[in-house]
Amino acid sequence: MTVATTYTVWWLAGNWIFPLFPAQAKLGPVFTPISHMIPLGFPVLVLPGAVVLDLVLNRLMDHGDTIKAIVAGTGFLAASLVVNWPFANFMMSRYARNWVFAMNEFGYNMPPSQYQLAWTLRRYESTSTEFWIGMVIALVATVLSVRIGMLWGDWMRRIQR
Repeated sequence: MTVATTYTVWWLAGNWIFPLFPAQAKLGPVFTPISHMIPLGFPVLVLPGAVVLDLVLNRLMDHGDTIKAIVAGTGFLAASLVVNWPFANFMMSRYARNWVFAMNEFGYNMPPSQYQLAWTLRRYESTSTEFWIGMVIALVATVLSVRIGMLWGDWMRRIQR
């Protein structure tokens, strides 16, 4: 959770500090004139997933690593979906077009005719079956990532000077 918090704080600090510095486009084509540095965009919300990972891994300390990875990965994905799905809808709304969320900031290479693309949801999957296949792939990838992270952490714990 410490790493996720650090990532979020530094990213937000960059988002809020960058626009304080003057800048101008030096490469073409320049579609949008800018007078200040453009923020990076709002950070990915990884904190809810990190909280779930910490809780699950601490609570299941006596269980096998595979069980921990399955439960923690499933919890991470579930927490991420529960938080990020509504937040994505908010980020596309007019309420996110301010200095806090930076959804009104565009780089010099984006034509004004494409601004609305940042505020609309485009369907990636053509059917609900494709969506659920993607969710299963995401679940498998999350569980594998948690397991690899646990193996990496165990290896790092054994390193000595």
